[in-house]
Amino acid sequence: MSCVVCELCQERFNSEKEFVEFRQRIAQMVEMGELKSYGQIDHSGPFIKIQYKCKHCGQLWVLEFPDQAFRGGWKKVL
Repeated sequence: MSCVVCELCQERFNSEKEFVEFRQRIAQMVEMGELKSYGQIDHSGPFIKIQYKCKHCGQLWVLEFPDQAFRGGWKKVL
């Protein structure tokens, strides 16, 4: 049996709106003391990875999302 915090399990987000709402909920849980944020981990690659720990059961979680800068670029044409 898992705790209420860990029932938020979600593998993928179907839209940006869904992701933003989920991230806001995570931020609220950090403020309320249900999750502890360890900040960004694994700075390699095009994804931002933020690690959290459930303060009720100790489960570790990672929120992973693309760094928007990797969607494209600006180059001078020679």
